Amino acid sequence: MGTEGGWYRLAPLQQKELTMAYDDLKKEIIDTQYATLKTQRKNLLEDQMQASFDAFKGKYDSDQLTKWTASEMTKWRSKVFVRATKMKVVSAVASIEDIVLQGGSLPWDIHPTAQPQTTMPFLLDEKTIEKRCENMRKKIKDTIQETNAVRPFTNSITEQAIYGWSWLKFPVLKKYERIKFTAKLPQVPFIYPDMDLAEYMRYFPSVEKFWLPSMSHPSVWDVFWDLEDFDPQGGQAIIQRIPVTPGMLRAITEEKPAFYDKAAVNTVIDKFKDASGAKEGVNPYLKDLTELKRGIEIIEYSGRVDKSLLKKAGVETSDRQGNEREILCALAGAGGEYFMIRPPKENRLPMKRRPLWISRWEYGVHEPGGIGIPENMKDAQQMINSAYRRLIDNKSLAGNLMLAGKSSNLAPGVSPNPSPGKWIELAEHVQDVRSALQWFSPPDISDGLIDLINLAERFADEEANLPKILQGETAQYQPKTAFEMAQLLKSANKTLSKVIRNKDSEHIEPYIQSLYVYFMIADTDENIKGDYACHATGFNSFMDKQVRATSLLNLLTFALANKITAFMTEIPALYREVFKTQDAERFVKSKDKIDEQGDMLLQMLTANAQVQAGVMQPGEGAL
Repeated sequence: MGTEGGWYRLAPLQQKELTMAYDDLKKEIIDTQYATLKTQRKNLLEDQMQASFDAFKGKYDSDQLTKWTASEMTKWRSKVFVRATKMKVVSAVASIEDIVLQGGSLPWDIHPTAQPQTTMPFLLDEKTIEKRCENMRKKIKDTIQETNAVRPFTNSITEQAIYGWSWLKFPVLKKYERIKFTAKLPQVPFIYPDMDLAEYMRYFPSVEKFWLPSMSHPSVWDVFWDLEDFDPQGGQAIIQRIPVTPGMLRAITEEKPAFYDKAAVNTVIDKFKDASGAKEGVNPYLKDLTELKRGIEIIEYSGRVDKSLLKKAGVETSDRQGNEREILCALAGAGGEYFMIRPPKENRLPMKRRPLWISRWEYGVHEPGGIGIPENMKDAQQMINSAYRRLIDNKSLAGNLMLAGKSSNLAPGVSPNPSPGKWIELAEHVQDVRSALQWFSPPDISDGLIDLINLAERFADEEANLPKILQGETAQYQPKTAFEMAQLLKSANKTLSKVIRNKDSEHIEPYIQSLYVYFMIADTDENIKGDYACHATGFNSFMDKQVRATSLLNLLTFALANKITAFMTEIPALYREVFKTQDAERFVKSKDKIDEQGDMLLQMLTANAQVQAGVMQPGEGAL
């Protein structure tokens, strides 16, 4: 459920004047829980979040990266930020998208469960069950395509690689529009007797509006959760902050008026129509804006509160044991003053699931957030930046002559700054110009700095566990044998496999499960319903690809083991298949290019042999 719309039905709200009924509940949600969650995130996560974003964007003047300049002992003359972090992030995200989104859709499937059909009022034969399951599968697939769920999913992968975690919100009931064509005849049918009516058929467009459960991608900067609990679904609460303008707030509430308190919404709009947005804890782009026009905050709350507060606010609750109840509600306001625009309701979702789901790039020990690529390779990024800046400084000095001299040996008032054709007056007592001015060139030490850069890039590969071969590049410290390459790819594949497994279990599977539950409850078509198990298949697809890559590399190693196996094997074809498994076939030379270079090499060897045999003079006919 979200401000975009919840997926289950709530009783329409009666419009009433604002009362003090929600004061204690609002104080608990805003002043206690929301304030605590913001403080937790600010103290534990936001510095690293900002540093990771700055490393990805290459911002050398960030407050979070000043320690890099301090480690140089002096201010850099060149301000170069080599975006090694960005290259790692982009290549890793591209690899995961290629694996997970094969065919351009999310990897998932459903199948009938092996358990008895407890949800159906009557037993069905196996053929009917399979048919219904196929209908449900088609229903879910069409919904994913209609709502374009792939886009928020891919956006979440990039954010996950940068910050270490990302959020997806589902199910969110949203209104969609599409063009529908209706076939009609321009006139009544009897005007065209004995004719093919299809020849005169015309198609007239109309706009069809419909509601579907969808997926959205809230920014990591707009979600707060209980950092004392590793699983946000089990913590005290998850809160999403949604900055809006008065017009946006009115549009959200008017789309589904039965869900919102109209009087409270009007009060918020009238009271805060000129408010400016707060910049604390917002995403880095918004911090650079002079003024934020979205001055009203919608606070979507999913969490537990004491049932006595709900009773005081007149909220109906279940009779189950325990002093706390899981509720969903929304507040809006600014400057610390909020109004309940969507009255609280006890969470009726299956298993009290909250609509916000987290997935982590890499799990850290005892860490509530995840670990992203920038955090893993921050030391290597520092080394690369430092070495490149020193290299540029050294090249600038070594590539330009420098002038030294004695001002006492120059004529009074003469500037020693040289330029082409400039006359420099010397003092009367100077007999040799070299006693007044001397040119010199600083030594070029770039070779040693290049070695340092290569070493730092190697550290970056190892720290991020993402070798350059995944980027379609070769490094200075590249593997020398097929076995070393196989081990390097195997290590990288383990890292990617963990991320894919996390996306499977933490985002894709719960999303498919939410669509299944929605259609079981809300859809009127009985031919799609049954007991089905939902699961994600991204990790299985990845493992199939990895097994093929490992097998091919083992074959290549065997083929190159000796001259006999190499002679019996089509090495170029096998080599090309190895690169295909990494989606890097474009980096293998074409057959025509190999033949061309082979002919050139053969000509060179033939010419050299003729020179040695005395058939022709050196340089004659040689390449």
